Amino acid sequence: CTRIISGRWVFKVKPTKEGKISLFKARIVAKGFQTIKGVHYDDTFSPVANSKTIKLLLAVATTLSLHLRQVDFKSAFLHAERGPDQKPLYMWPPKGTNVPKDSVWQILKCIYGLKDSPLLFHKKLIKHLTSNGYKQSNADLCLLYRRADGEYTILTVIVDDMIIASNKTKHADKLVAKLGKKFNVKDLGKPEYVIGIHVDYDRRGKKLNLSQKLYITTTAKKYGADNSRRVSTPADQGTIFRKDMGTHPTQEDYRSLIGSLLYATHSRPDVTTIVSSLARYNDGAQEAHWKAAKRVLAYLYH
Repeated sequence: CTRIISGRWVFKVKPTKEGKISLFKARIVAKGFQTIKGVHYDDTFSPVANSKTIKLLLAVATTLSLHLRQVDFKSAFLHAERGPDQKPLYMWPPKGTNVPKDSVWQILKCIYGLKDSPLLFHKKLIKHLTSNGYKQSNADLCLLYRRADGEYTILTVIVDDMIIASNKTKHADKLVAKLGKKFNVKDLGKPEYVIGIHVDYDRRGKKLNLSQKLYITTTAKKYGADNSRRVSTPADQGTIFRKDMGTHPTQEDYRSLIGSLLYATHSRPDVTTIVSSLARYNDGAQEAHWKAAKRVLAYLYH
């Protein structure tokens, strides 16, 4: 059935690795929740590179002194088209667009907000890569590789970003050039900021440092841990957590804090054990669990 859905503006400030303003972004998105499954879309799941895959790629590149390159796909989803078997879909233009009154837009591209836009873009990108000799890994569908005539290139797709590792720069140059003919890409050069993690890569020295300083600082300020006293360990020696710690149930957003701490373990494996232990008490967390979680955050911050 033909359907007219609504749209809206989304405004975003893109920060630099230091937390300063890099770019102001404005984008029109569709209210995809107004579409109907089986009529306007079918599958919605789009593979996303596992964080372990990304770190493994960076580790392999460091060990083998590979050249690293990061590529950003600008307005990525708009490069994919809606399927010919899908019913026509229209959208009311949001306020601020210069269109005649009572006019509607027909959605031909995979505009942001539609349920299947990530999947359709991913399919188009993978099809382009495989047609150029790249093979998908069985362990992670977002990890691809190509080896021929002494050349080997490994890459991982992270939604609308790509990390490329190659033994020679010319191979990455060729890949970026081919991608530029099919998509609107921006060559960011050596990776510096990937999935919220600052990457400091020294190819000649075979050194790699991953840091989430900006993320940890922002999280500490959010939960008030930036004013806490400095601690040298994430927990007191001999600390044992139980479901009943003898304190009142916490009224704080314990789940959210634990989720933030789990994400910080990407670059701080030293707190993985204690954060995993605290995550067991997401249901029925008490004040003692909350204080212990804030101590871990204070440890990371200081």
